[in-house]
Amino acid sequence: MFRQITDPAAVVGNSLSHVKIQANLKVYQNLPFLQTWQQNDTFLQKIDDQLILASGENMDLPELLSLLHMIDFSSLFTDRKTAKLLKLPVLQSGIVMQKENGTGTSPPANNYDPDYKHLYSILKSGGFPLPDYNVFVSDLSFRVRRGRAHVILDQHACAFTLWETETQAVIAAVCVLPQQRRKGYGTVVLQKLLAALPGKRVYLYREEEKNKKFYNQFGFYDTGDFAVLKRKDF
Repeated sequence: MFRQITDPAAVVGNSLSHVKIQANLKVYQNLPFLQTWQQNDTFLQKIDDQLILASGENMDLPELLSLLHMIDFSSLFTDRKTAKLLKLPVLQSGIVMQKENGTGTSPPANNYDPDYKHLYSILKSGGFPLPDYNVFVSDLSFRVRRGRAHVILDQHACAFTLWETETQAVIAAVCVLPQQRRKGYGTVVLQKLLAALPGKRVYLYREEEKNKKFYNQFGFYDTGDFAVLKRKDF
């Protein structure tokens, strides 16, 4: 049976979805727009109108479907195997990569006051799906101020995490202005971002046929997959 939880330590697992759920709890633990449920070794989280599902071997699918029927959501993030069981329309899918980041020596200070308008414009030019600007800035800046996200930004490129725990981090985007690509700017911002995450297991997710060689050169390797699903009437 699903029960609501608020303790990040209750979220046990090392998948990308587990890291996202745990990181969100560490940032927004008791705020009303975040709800997290546990069913055996399965975790479901709702933040605003988006769901994250970290499925386990003992997941009760009928009970999960019943809960989804009662929740108002626009999208659901999970792995492909679980996505097939849910039989919801697929908005996006791709590959999860990870690396064990080095310990580093002197990581740069966090960028507590980046130019969010410039960051947003770079991401928009790169075709990233983005929420409303005010929603984007409110969430990211809240995480940055609490040391739960890092932003690396220069004139032509950006890289940032959006989910961080003490031992793990998820890169949300690495983006270069279209007219400035293949000039090394992406390499620079990603190197700086990794330097700010010493000793952490770092995840990212990418489209199926894109950027594998680029991330391989930094030590990332394929470790799983993901799917973003759309709600439909049950």
